[in-house]
Amino acid sequence: MKRDMELIRKILFQLEETQNLDYQYEFEVDGYDYTTVFYHLLLLHDAGFIDAIVTKPRSPYARRIEPVRLTWQGAEFLEAMRSDTVWADVNNRMAAVGGFVTEVALALAIKLISRQAGL
Repeated sequence: MKRDMELIRKILFQLEETQNLDYQYEFEVDGYDYTTVFYHLLLLHDAGFIDAIVTKPRSPYARRIEPVRLTWQGAEFLEAMRSDTVWADVNNRMAAVGGFVTEVALALAIKLISRQAGL
């Protein structure tokens, strides 16, 4: 399955809006099926963008992930990509080079934000 950065951003926004730190038993994102959301939650957990409870029962098909909260790294990424204008610019530039590398995209977003702030 290919990584979908739009979904990644949606998941991060949704977790940011969660007021309590109770984990989400059935985490859903409108317009995406369970398997796709599950995969992207695992990616976010692997990348250190979210804390999550990952259960690994005996059957690999019964595996679950329950997101708890954004980590500092996840919050920083989301803050850098919060502006729709910055997000679109970063996506366009990443597409022009053939892929989305998180570290490069984050550095680019910070550069764009710095210019907007007159730094």
